[in-house]
Amino acid sequence: MRKWMIEARESKGLSREQLASEVGTTRSHIWAIENEKRTPRPELANKIACALNVDVGLFMYMRVQNGHEEQAATSA
Repeated sequence: MRKWMIEARESKGLSREQLASEVGTTRSHIWAIENEKRTPRPELANKIACALNVDVGLFMYMRVQNGHEEQAATSA
């Protein structure tokens, strides 16, 4: 779970629906990103980071899946 994203969104007083509207996606997509079910494409990651006033680098992480390391490709 991306707790930092949820905390940043809530500290700005935004609902998932409000954030989604601001960045041009859906409420369910924001939920999926917050719960690490989806990784946003670089353009959307940048929009979310700007809307929440956080570093876009927070979207980068390493995941071990099926014995292989895979890095989410997101950058500014």
